[in-house]
Amino acid sequence: MKIYTNYFSLSVAKGDSFFNREDEIEEIKLSIMSSDSIWMSNWRRFGKTSALTEACRQLTLEKDVYGFNDVIFLNIDLSSCATKDMAYKLILKNIATAGEKCLNNKQKALKLFTDSLNGISRFVKLFGLTVGDSQLNVELRDRVDADSVSIGEALRVLDNVAVEQNIKIIMMLDEYQQVNEIVGKDERKSGNPISWDIRSGLQHCENISIAFCGSHKRMMEKLIEKEEALYKMCSKVELPRFSFDKCKSRVHQVANECRFTVEAGVAEAIYNYTNGHPRDFTLHCREVFKQASKNNTVITISIVDDAWQRVVVRDGLSDAKILIASKMSAKKKAEVALLYYVANHAVSVLENNPSVQLELSYSATALRVAKNLLIEEGWIYVDHDGNYEITEPLIKDGLIMISADLL
Repeated sequence: MKIYTNYFSLSVAKGDSFFNREDEIEEIKLSIMSSDSIWMSNWRRFGKTSALTEACRQLTLEKDVYGFNDVIFLNIDLSSCATKDMAYKLILKNIATAGEKCLNNKQKALKLFTDSLNGISRFVKLFGLTVGDSQLNVELRDRVDADSVSIGEALRVLDNVAVEQNIKIIMMLDEYQQVNEIVGKDERKSGNPISWDIRSGLQHCENISIAFCGSHKRMMEKLIEKEEALYKMCSKVELPRFSFDKCKSRVHQVANECRFTVEAGVAEAIYNYTNGHPRDFTLHCREVFKQASKNNTVITISIVDDAWQRVVVRDGLSDAKILIASKMSAKKKAEVALLYYVANHAVSVLENNPSVQLELSYSATALRVAKNLLIEEGWIYVDHDGNYEITEPLIKDGLIMISADLL
């Protein structure tokens, strides 16, 4: 008998814990194997990393079908990069790591790699190349800054190795919208310089694909506008919310394989709470099965209700507090007020709504600015009924709990 925790992972979903993205996975695989790059702009915790990890896992298993000796996947998280130099160092360090992996797989690429670097002194300084009898030791030197080396040139050198070795390399640049945060406005006048640098090499690569991913949808969209380097360079992949049918099927599948009994209406109740949000659905289901295991493995509506309250208190409340604290520290009080309001009301008009202006004591202009920023950052969205809604149900209920305590 399988254990329910195998199906509801708290980290990147793999194996039994991954489900529901069959169409998107096939789209990612097709784009990557066609030497295209990927553009994935989704809200936080929608499974971008899980989807790419699963696609690369499948490609590794199917590498013979596609004619590759190996598939290398690198996840590069740019969210912690506060400066342009930090972003360059992180990307270049991972390019070096990919080169090492290629060389460790096939030592005959050693000569090709060193020959490719001959005459490019910036690379020699950057990577600190030393050639041994069996491998090439590639290390990133801390003193290198963003003006001393080109990511584009590094990608082309790496691609030479990958082609010679017949290896497919997939690089995920996560939270890519960060490149606009760390580059000054003057530098962005002709498009983002980091994107242009990447394009200069990527457009010539045969065996390297890059997945540009981010959770701030509007900021990400700005990076593929007409004047930007990545315009029409990537295949766009959208990850939707889980549908009710998929959620219901998942609940009953896990219950069957783990020998739980499901009361009528349980799947509907879970979906009503989570609204198909991938992370929230996973956390809620995990808690539901945990509580049901104490109830002779019978899942009831009352257990679903209790499990949601437990997850809200444990996760939603803390996430909501962190969100509010970050907004208050940035002196964004209008955004805080709007978050509380949207969490507690179903409303289709915000800034031009006199009752909203009166209750929150903010002008239409202030509310419009706050609303646009919250949408841009992915905290609120417009649902299928045309109402503004908090993106993550757990955070919504956490905000409701906090606002109730403030009354």
